[in-house]
Amino acid sequence: MIRFLQTYFSLSETGAKNVLKAAGMSFLKYLSFMTPILLVFQFLNDVILNQLKPLYSYLLIWLLLVVVIFVITQKEYSLTYDTTYQESAAMRIRIANKLKELPLSYFSKHSVSDISQTVMLDVSNIESTISHALPQAIGFLFFLGLISVMLMSAKPLLGLVVVMPIWLTIIMMFLSRNAQTYFVSRYYQKLLDNASSFQEAFEMQEEIKSYSMQRQVEERVLKDLSDTETLHIKAEFFMVSFSAIIAILPFLSPVLGATVGANLFHAKSLDLLTYLGFLMAATNISAQFTQLNEMLMMIFFFKDSYKRLRDLYAQSLQEGQDNPNITDYEISFEAVTFAYDQRPVLNQLSFQAKSGEITAIVGPSGCGKTTILRLLSRLYDYQKGHIRLGGRDIKGMSTDSLCLSRY
Repeated sequence: MIRFLQTYFSLSETGAKNVLKAAGMSFLKYLSFMTPILLVFQFLNDVILNQLKPLYSYLLIWLLLVVVIFVITQKEYSLTYDTTYQESAAMRIRIANKLKELPLSYFSKHSVSDISQTVMLDVSNIESTISHALPQAIGFLFFLGLISVMLMSAKPLLGLVVVMPIWLTIIMMFLSRNAQTYFVSRYYQKLLDNASSFQEAFEMQEEIKSYSMQRQVEERVLKDLSDTETLHIKAEFFMVSFSAIIAILPFLSPVLGATVGANLFHAKSLDLLTYLGFLMAATNISAQFTQLNEMLMMIFFFKDSYKRLRDLYAQSLQEGQDNPNITDYEISFEAVTFAYDQRPVLNQLSFQAKSGEITAIVGPSGCGKTTILRLLSRLYDYQKGHIRLGGRDIKGMSTDSLCLSRY
């Protein structure tokens, strides 16, 4: 479970363990919310059996339950929110360190807006998930499983109709998660495209003015904004429609419980006290799930954020030895081939630049002169061939060592 949380939500081991601890406290919180029902049930049972205890005993039990609920809720809040922001800070530091270690080729393939989206919005989404949704969802699932077993053990048919609407709602949410997030994913992708478009317009404003393209650029930007608003409306409409259906199902639990329970009571298969107990349990469970409903859907809606962070962490780093003790600074290119995104620049390039001599790289614009320097400093790694420094392949040297080398 810890490994799954680490991998899917891009959490640290400490963060995943804290989520499970918070889930455990959420489980206890949901159980504690059932204790007032048990107290009422016991009070009614004492009334029916004419075995009422002194009033102060019920008040003491009630005060004890209030204290227990308060302590559990306070502990859950601390585990959920305090540790969440610690994990959020650690996650941002991990991302910054990862970005620092990535080769320049990564940034040439990913836009600045995409990277800023990962650092800012995606981390914020994961922060919201692990603080408002994930621990509560895990805790509620275990709570619902335990309550389902208890109710169905007491009265199988009545217990089934009480918990069945809740389980059906959860199953529907899980099976339809891709349909729910389709328009949301398109909307967020459109926001990324807009950010890139706006950034391009800002950076190219002098060229846009020089070629008198202000109107065309303005029309394109306005069209992008209009398309974004339309897509946002579609996403919100679909989400609201589906949420309305999902929100209705849990309320069937007390309705079905009351209907089936009334029939069982009429058939003398159920006593009044048990009937009332099941009704109170159904009302309590459906109310707790209704409060958690939107939080559960949040886990599905932010799946693109989880994926972007997983992809970032999965990026391979440039490996190499630190301080390789270089004494000879002769540079040799041996049949080096390199391309930018399938666009070939160097093809089977071979030459030598001896140490202590001046070597000029001459050629027309675009022939690859700058690319040679980038490959030599390992800002990019070549696809074929070898580049050697002092007879050693530079792929076996770290970029820090190359920057410190005196070639």
